[in-house]
Amino acid sequence: MGDTGIGLPPPPPAPSRNQKAVWSLILGVLGIWPLMFVGSIVALVLGRMAKSEIRQAGGAQTGLGMAKAGVVLGWFMIAVVVAWILFFALMFLGCLSAPDCGP
Repeated sequence: MGDTGIGLPPPPPAPSRNQKAVWSLILGVLGIWPLMFVGSIVALVLGRMAKSEIRQAGGAQTGLGMAKAGVVLGWFMIAVVVAWILFFALMFLGCLSAPDCGP
């Protein structure tokens, strides 16, 4: 059944793409605006899980680059959100201490 007619074994199946890596990248990109913090955290978790699964699959799965990109985008957006929160917190605290700030 798997004989090619010339005595060679059939070629191995093509590696499959890890779906967690795909979703990590998608949520990492969506974390830039619509999903912000939540999408970034999920992108981190899925990216780490995908990287582990891809390494354990021994070449049967692809998507390591997508998983890495999802993790990087997730960390980047978490840093942006934290910086944004700190900026507005410091602005608010600065306004409270200023005598001419507020109504």
